[in-house]
Amino acid sequence: MYPIAGMSSRWCLASGAPEAAIAGEADSFTVPHRVFRDYLLCQRIWSATETVEIMSKDPQSEAEISLWKQVVSLWEMEVRQDLESIQKALHQNYSGWVTGKDQAHDYHAALASVGPSAPRVLRYTLKPLKITVFDDHVGVVHYTYEAEVQAERNVQETIRGRWTEMYLRKSGAWQMIAVSGGPDGQR
Repeated sequence: MYPIAGMSSRWCLASGAPEAAIAGEADSFTVPHRVFRDYLLCQRIWSATETVEIMSKDPQSEAEISLWKQVVSLWEMEVRQDLESIQKALHQNYSGWVTGKDQAHDYHAALASVGPSAPRVLRYTLKPLKITVFDDHVGVVHYTYEAEVQAERNVQETIRGRWTEMYLRKSGAWQMIAVSGGPDGQR
C-alpha cells in the first residue's frame, strides 16, 4: 500500500511518549502536546510484535474514532500482508500519489506494494495529526509514521514519513479512496 516501518518499544502514538509516561490512570494522564493534550481515549491494539497505544484528541465523534481505527487496521493488514482484507479496504477507483514519484498509482499498484514480494513491515508507530469527517460519509486523516521494514533478507530499515488519506464510508465501513504523502526526505 505504502512504505512504512516500526518501533522497538510501546509508545503512546499521539504524544510519542514512552508507555512508562502513561502508567497512571487514564484520567490523570497529561501530555504537553498542542493537538492531543486533552487526552480522553487511549485504546489498546496489538501490532505484529507488541502492544501499541493509540491516543485521540478530545472531543471526537464516533465517526472520527472509527476512521482512525480503520487507518490502524490497514497498517495491521500490511504487517500481515493480508491482501484479501486490503482489497476490501481499498475502493476499486482508489488513487494515490507517493511523494517523490512522477505520477499517481492505482488500486492494482497499491495491492502490489503489499504483496509477498514487497518489503515486510515489522513494526510501526502512528501519530494522528488531524482527523476530519464530512457529513458522516467522507473522512480525511493526516498523520505521521515511523516504521521498521525488512527491505531485504536480514536488512531492516527505519522509515519516517507522513500520509494524508481520504476515505468513503459505505454501509458503515470506511474504504480508502486516495492517499498522498510518503517517506520524509523525498520532497
